[in-house]
Amino acid sequence: MVDRFFVEKFSYIVLLIPLLLITGPFLPDLIVSLSCIFFIYLNLSKKRFFFNNNFVKIFILFYITLIISSIFSENLLPSLKSSFFYFRFGLFIIVLIYFFNNNNKFEKRFIKIGLISILIVILSCLIEFFLLRFDYLSKLLFIINNTADDINFSVQHGALINSVHNRVSGIFGSEGVAGSFLLRISPFFYFYYLINFFKKKQPTIKKIIILNLIFLLIPITVLLTGERASFILVCFSIFLNFIIIKRLRKYLKYSLYASLILVFTIVSFDPIIKSRLIYETKYQLTHFHDLSNKNVTKDKSNKQKIFLVSEVHQGHFIAAWKIFLENKYLGAGLKGFRYKCFKDKNFTSDNLVSCSTHPHNILMQFLSETGILGTLFYVLLLFYVSFQIIKNIFLVNIKKINTSINKDIQNCALICILISIWPLTTSGSFFNNWLSILYYLPIVFYLKDQEFMKNVKSS
Repeated sequence: MVDRFFVEKFSYIVLLIPLLLITGPFLPDLIVSLSCIFFIYLNLSKKRFFFNNNFVKIFILFYITLIISSIFSENLLPSLKSSFFYFRFGLFIIVLIYFFNNNNKFEKRFIKIGLISILIVILSCLIEFFLLRFDYLSKLLFIINNTADDINFSVQHGALINSVHNRVSGIFGSEGVAGSFLLRISPFFYFYYLINFFKKKQPTIKKIIILNLIFLLIPITVLLTGERASFILVCFSIFLNFIIIKRLRKYLKYSLYASLILVFTIVSFDPIIKSRLIYETKYQLTHFHDLSNKNVTKDKSNKQKIFLVSEVHQGHFIAAWKIFLENKYLGAGLKGFRYKCFKDKNFTSDNLVSCSTHPHNILMQFLSETGILGTLFYVLLLFYVSFQIIKNIFLVNIKKINTSINKDIQNCALICILISIWPLTTSGSFFNNWLSILYYLPIVFYLKDQEFMKNVKSS
């Protein structure tokens, strides 16, 4: 009876997670926590254990590493508070696979909800984009017609460095994570496409056009958000998906060509996007952020100097590396980066260091907060995922093997996992609750058909 309620009734709440991620971290994290509590109770009452598999064993080792790192941290309570409840993300994967195996309609509904969340974010971003451009053009026309110099609106020739609002976030408001969200939730579009387009019945022209339009709008919307790292990664993701998954080429190849043309057109003719992607990037790579806190003269600052991403981000990386050198084996613990950086005089007095809540790079965060021991898990995962993707590229394009739809879904999930842990870009905090849910969702679709996960069924 409890089993039936959990699978048939409570699952409707869990279905909403992709949609509720739009509202912020509280509601989706609450559902994750409640589903884990319910699932633990269910297993204890039935004396069942679904944890005898490789994924759970590896995750438990990783979880123990986080706990140990927090225990030896200088910032014990905040660090332990963050790491102690981290187990819920690993357990949530088991919960979702349990739903997939015991509710025939859950997977398709879950994917549809993910697709709906993509559409909502795209629509909200497009509306904001057109409103901002209308406002921009109105002010520009006013300047041209009135030749007013005292208006608070500056347009620099060849570069619009912080002169106009160049970030679009749609329904996320001031959070500025619409591009990151679309990047990490985009596999739901591919899952929907693979499941619905390759049945016995041929898809209608109308359905093909609609799906192509959605696919076209995903990278374009990420471009419009001004999130440069997300845009680069979404392009990388599309590239890998088209190489590995032949079925994507059948109906989506023309919208891929159209998206390339649109991207070049927008970057060429929209001065704000062009500024954000090209001029502002170049500026951040070669200019000091704030000379007032630097022991550097203006003459020295005018000399060409190249930063990693920007001077501020490079300061985060330097701080993370210094923290790692002081805590090589276990790191400074979760949330240890912010504690050391803001509290330790060795960091606050260092002009090369820029402090923040996290290092803005996954690899540097693992090094600084979990040390060599925790980073080992990250590196092994990165190598495993990379190896699997390279192997699949070889099998599909050199060996010319035909893959099943389930295999294509697994490959798509693998690519999303790689994008989420990609080390050569800026990123949010890996241990952020909101991001953690997005990071773990593709793992569910990769593991759900693995043989060792077949034991996750009701008795």
